[in-house]
Amino acid sequence: MCMLFALACGALVGDAFVHLIPEAFKEEEANSRITALIIMCSILFFLSLENLFRSCGISHNHYVDE
Repeated sequence: MCMLFALACGALVGDAFVHLIPEAFKEEEANSRITALIIMCSILFFLSLENLFRSCGISHNHYVDE
């Protein structure tokens, strides 16, 4: 049951961030190229950070010992 709750929370937070991306481009003062660059760099940063942790042997599992 805890696994389903964690999955639901992660899906809702991820969906919220995905739906906030178009709102960042609606601002008249914001430069859309800088906004897109920040979004793409942050995604690439977290993907490379995850790969770095995995290559160093730092990982986690989602199995619950009961």
